[in-house]
Amino acid sequence: MLAGTSFFDVHRNYATTDCKFCFRDFHDKRLIIIDTPPVLVDYTKKENSNAILEQIKKCNAVLESNLRSILIVISSETKADEIDINLFFQQLYKHFGEETVQRKSILILTHLDLIATEDQMSMTDHLQRNQHLTEWIQRCNGNYLDGSKLQAGVDVGKKSGEICIDIIEKIRMLRTFD
Repeated sequence: MLAGTSFFDVHRNYATTDCKFCFRDFHDKRLIIIDTPPVLVDYTKKENSNAILEQIKKCNAVLESNLRSILIVISSETKADEIDINLFFQQLYKHFGEETVQRKSILILTHLDLIATEDQMSMTDHLQRNQHLTEWIQRCNGNYLDGSKLQAGVDVGKKSGEICIDIIEKIRMLRTFD
């Protein structure tokens, strides 16, 4: 979505194995968008750990000192427990530094619209009933956005643009505290 066209592969399960990046101009801003391999994999296998580390180093080399935010995209259907969440953030700290992760992370929750509709509850109620999602949000200093798929009858281009603007505005807010 941020990349504009379908630059990155989108799958229900993570699919990225190599660092991919693109540049995009969006509303007077030059964006460098990077899709990394997942940081939460089986790190007991050394080959996984080394391969992921090398790919994330490539991402960091592209960014140099231009990192403005880390967008963490998860499904609101995820059932990660506290141990999984801790491991995830430990890996982020390892790759980007604890202070950077704490200051610059934004959580993007997908599928909130579907879950709220299925459960016949508001998105806020769904978040409050699922403590693991609350934990993710807290780890991102309360910075989260609804990145739900688009509902039928909604202009896809317009909705994607609105979500991109929301993300960029959230990033600007993070920068005011640097």
